[in-house]
Amino acid sequence: MKKLLIALDCSLPSKQAVEYAAAIVPRLPDCSVFLFAVLTGVPCNENAFQELMGPESVELHGDEDHSQEVAQVRQFMDEASRILTVRGFPPERVVVESRPLQRGIAQDILDQATLLGCDTIVVAKRKLSKMKQAVLGSVSRDLIQKAEGMTIWVVDD
Repeated sequence: MKKLLIALDCSLPSKQAVEYAAAIVPRLPDCSVFLFAVLTGVPCNENAFQELMGPESVELHGDEDHSQEVAQVRQFMDEASRILTVRGFPPERVVVESRPLQRGIAQDILDQATLLGCDTIVVAKRKLSKMKQAVLGSVSRDLIQKAEGMTIWVVDD
């Protein structure tokens, strides 16, 4: 394994997936870790996204919720990075990225993993009732069904 993408959504199961990976990846020489989040509430308009993600947070009219989601994701990613580095993973081999939702959460994760040349994706399995699974679907299930040539680690708490 050379490149591992950890898909995050700011949930407790996501944090547990990072902790699980953090117990393994420090032992893998030359492995890089990409922490990745799909921003579901941020418009995929490139200009608006760049303004939100810029070094100085620009507040756009009516976009307070978007700014809040970006800030929450940044904070979560910082915590995830700390978990990895405290467990001995080199900080220079951790890359943090997020993108607005474009083609669906699972497909956006696969697209990013493919773009980065990742061979493994780590994702948390959230506890959903049968009804919620039927309505909302399951990102981990979609990743398993759609991924080709990649290993998928589904971390279940």
